[in-house]
Amino acid sequence: MSDFFLASSEELDLLDLVRGPHGKFQTIQAKGFDPVSLVSLEAHMTGTPEAAVSQTIAREQSDVTVVALGQAFRDALAAMDGEAVEQFGEEWLLSDDEETILSQVTELARHGKQMRKSLYVWISL
Repeated sequence: MSDFFLASSEELDLLDLVRGPHGKFQTIQAKGFDPVSLVSLEAHMTGTPEAAVSQTIAREQSDVTVVALGQAFRDALAAMDGEAVEQFGEEWLLSDDEETILSQVTELARHGKQMRKSLYVWISL
């Protein structure tokens, strides 16, 4: 399971890692979205070589990890419009569900940019 969510660093400290962000933070539930592909996605979106992408583990506890997605990645997602999401989905052979999630995450990223909040992904194994 994975959820994308927005939080300030202070709010992140209040996150119940076991329960996750849903219901407490502005969240996009991303069941079925492969969090492992985030490095490839960030590299593509920001023009950074995959080897240079660094996604920081913000918090971790047993089978739960919160990954901080960088500001450049958040802003690149925020800049995508519907047409760009659709084109990206075709290029990356995303399923309809994955494309819908990506579209929702771009909206979340836009809101995060406006509110000056960071974008995170909560991953529970």
